[in-house]
Amino acid sequence: MKKNILSCHFICLLILAFTSISIAQSDYETVQKFKKDCEKIEHQIKNANSADEINLITGNIKELKSKYSRHSELLDKALYPEKYHAMIENLDNLFTLREEDFNTVEVLKVEVSDLKQRVDSLSIMNDELQISLNEIQLLFDKSSKESAELNGIVADLKTALYRRDMLVINMVHDLMPPVMREKPILSSEDKEQIMSDIENKNILINVKTTIRDNVRYLDLTSLQPEDISELQEQQIEFAEIWARIGPRLVDVYSSDNNRVKELREIDSLFAVWTASVKKEVWQSIKEEFTEKGIPLVDFSDGVEFTNSINQFIENEKKNIDDIPEEEAKYSFELFVDSTWSSEIKPKWASFLIENELFTENNQATIEENIDVWRSELYPSRLWIWFIIPGFLLAGLALLLRMLKNGAQYYDIPGK
Repeated sequence: MKKNILSCHFICLLILAFTSISIAQSDYETVQKFKKDCEKIEHQIKNANSADEINLITGNIKELKSKYSRHSELLDKALYPEKYHAMIENLDNLFTLREEDFNTVEVLKVEVSDLKQRVDSLSIMNDELQISLNEIQLLFDKSSKESAELNGIVADLKTALYRRDMLVINMVHDLMPPVMREKPILSSEDKEQIMSDIENKNILINVKTTIRDNVRYLDLTSLQPEDISELQEQQIEFAEIWARIGPRLVDVYSSDNNRVKELREIDSLFAVWTASVKKEVWQSIKEEFTEKGIPLVDFSDGVEFTNSINQFIENEKKNIDDIPEEEAKYSFELFVDSTWSSEIKPKWASFLIENELFTENNQATIEENIDVWRSELYPSRLWIWFIIPGFLLAGLALLLRMLKNGAQYYDIPGK
């Protein structure tokens, strides 16, 4: 009997021993399998070659969490000082960093694609603008300034120039963000990035092409004040951006004499562009007079403009006695009524004064000279209004005297 009891106890101990060993073996395998699965996922994350591959790993991490979350206490004890949640968090963080790398790559791909499109578009736009400028030159050479074909090309060219110029302005502006512009000293990495952008986008070439095309456009066309105002705003905006960035680019290319020379050339082109805008103002005004058949001496500023007009008026005043009266009056009306008062003064005077190209005193001088010219052609008749009433008053006084003398004659006694 005792033997049977001892046998039962022994068997139970054996069962417990085997069970403990089995459980321990199972726990060991669970821990080892968890570590192996973590290493496998970590390896997958590090060796992923695309955004698609990294996205597939999301499912593996979720499966890992689902499979081992119930063993978290066991894993915490077995992995000490590591913890289950800490290892899962490390995988999540590694995955997030790797995912951000691929997202950055995708963004860069989009940016590179966008850059290529912008550069390609800019190249196409430049070619189209050259064709339009050549067409305008051809039509001008054929003296077709007023043709509908020319006007249409000029209108289209104006729009195309604006679109192209804005694209180049934005490229220059993006070249050096404000945070970089404000740095006292640019790092070597900053300089390398800027030079890379300049070369990839052909920025310096495009800036020079843009300025030259605008100068040529001004040379070929005759513009109104509102058109010139738009061009001025555009030119000033571009010049201000370049004034902030240009000097920094000289520093970036300080070791490249050819590039520094090119940057200096761009500075000179901006000065030429500014001068061309002013030149266009006076040229367009001159053409207003020329179209009416009024010959003026060339002028390029407010003083010369005033002198040119006054010289014309003086010559006309000298000719008053040498030409038929009708011809002299026609010349006056053509200049004053049809040109100065109806075209130049209302359209250009305020524009010139606002842009400090002309003064109110200049305008007053011209107006005074016109009044003198008018007075010599159309002498004042005000004296008639003084003489006629004088004769009337004198006649009335004489009549009253006669009536008074007659009354006195009839009142003499004895008559």
